[in-house]
Amino acid sequence: MASVVFKHQLLEAVVSTVTSDAVDVKRQIEMTFYFVATGVSTGATIVIEAQDDFGNWIIIHTEAIAATGNTFADISGAHSNVRARVSAWTDGTYTVSMNEQR
Repeated sequence: MASVVFKHQLLEAVVSTVTSDAVDVKRQIEMTFYFVATGVSTGATIVIEAQDDFGNWIIIHTEAIAATGNTFADISGAHSNVRARVSAWTDGTYTVSMNEQR
């Protein structure tokens, strides 16, 4: 059976600490998060969080970005919802998107 890829824009061109809306990933197989950073001299920290069975948000990935460029993270697991959060910001503009494979 062929898998289907769903694309989600979590954060787009943000310039401060901010949290995205949650994305329902209950039937996921694998997720790939893409981080795009522009105008960076010092940077930011972006975390990917998953919601546990009790509604708490747990960090499942941390991306410390200190230069302009692109990077990605592959994450698998049994998560109900995920979101992206800029937890620390000094400068730069950040976009986070996610591909979810079902």
